Amino acid sequence: MICVVIIFVSICILGGCGNGVKVRNLDIIHANALIEAHPDSTLAILASINPDSLPENDQMHWYLLHEYASLKLWKPVSPDTIMPVVVDYFQHIGDKKHLCEALLSKGRSMNIHYV
Repeated sequence: MICVVIIFVSICILGGCGNGVKVRNLDIIHANALIEAHPDSTLAILASINPDSLPENDQMHWYLLHEYASLKLWKPVSPDTIMPVVVDYFQHIGDKKHLCEALLSKGRSMNIHYV
């Protein structure tokens, strides 16, 4: 089941068919490029960025990448995760690609919690 989720998220990430606003922060772009092969490096890059100092779009991408990398590494996530806010944001702006990733990450975090 986890393999199916990882493949689906990979397709979403690599599909590039989203119509959302582009990320401006180069560190977030770099972290995104590493997430599949090196989620630990993604978390290290994200740790050097204060998400509160980012524009809203970059901030939502930061949260999405952080959650997804944590889940890939089987790190615990809190039940009061920010993912519902991230899902609402990508749904509101009509970014289907990132909405897909956010929904999968939200679902995976719920699954890990209750297993």
